Amino acid sequence: MAIIGTFWLSETFLCALDRVQGVRLSAVCSRSLDKAREFAKAREGVKLYDDPALLAEDAEIDAVYIATPNFTHYALSKQMLEGGKHVICEKPITVHVWEYEELLGIAKSKGLVYLEAMMSAHVPGLSILKQTLSHAGMVVGARLDFCQRSSKIDRVLAGETFSTFSKAACGGALMDLGVYAVYLSLMLFGYPKEVHAFSTPIRDVDGSDTVILCYDGFQSVITLSKLAESRIRSEIVCEKGTVTIGLISQLQEMAYYPVKQEKITLYGSNDFADSMTGEIADFLRYIGGEDYTEMQSLSRDSVRLLSEIRGKIGYDLG
Repeated sequence: MAIIGTFWLSETFLCALDRVQGVRLSAVCSRSLDKAREFAKAREGVKLYDDPALLAEDAEIDAVYIATPNFTHYALSKQMLEGGKHVICEKPITVHVWEYEELLGIAKSKGLVYLEAMMSAHVPGLSILKQTLSHAGMVVGARLDFCQRSSKIDRVLAGETFSTFSKAACGGALMDLGVYAVYLSLMLFGYPKEVHAFSTPIRDVDGSDTVILCYDGFQSVITLSKLAESRIRSEIVCEKGTVTIGLISQLQEMAYYPVKQEKITLYGSNDFADSMTGEIADFLRYIGGEDYTEMQSLSRDSVRLLSEIRGKIGYDLG
């Protein structure tokens, strides 16, 4: 396997890779050979690239993990798929639905797997959450929160530029943090009947958002921000009790509060790399032939819903 992109998330993915049998790092691609060399310094025999085209031509590489800014996902995924590589790409997998459909078509025509690296769809907490909700009665409302003050926000306000706060790089709160909330709502409740959304801008992107997804009989309200930190986090209110979620990206710190009963701890927490092992293990199973059409539908719906929300807040990415 190869990794494209050498920032902190790639390092975490590499730690997760070491915990999964049947896969090993064989190549690293970065904007410079020095960056690739620094990333792979503790690994012997790892190939180094500063040109994705050369990596795509490397017949010894079976699969590629893409962890680069959002605006690069489509072109890099296409390059790797056309080069015969299975691809697991960071969220959002693409910006536009037509991009996803085109790339999925290429993957299918070549017998390849094209998967979105969405942790929450592959962690043990998801089945625990679904099972709990199946016994909790009618859903009355959901509040899915990912307000996380960016470590870069003070520098952004001082005038510096970063891809996560750049429209040219398809940054902003929705495309960075909102993907997790949108995905969770889709996994639990399906595609909404109506969508309403409001935004607070910073520079030329959305710094904070409130999104209301309307379902039959209830609403899923998504609150997002890269400007400030939330402490209350998320909850799903049901007829027979309430589920709380501390971290929706990894479905951690979950608890269930049945009506007039004591709190039940559903899931605690683990490190980031452990949360990434599930998506890697499932990626290998899909490469081995296990069906993943449900994951394809989720990615398609996620890209579509993100596009619909951007339309509501006036965030045009072309």
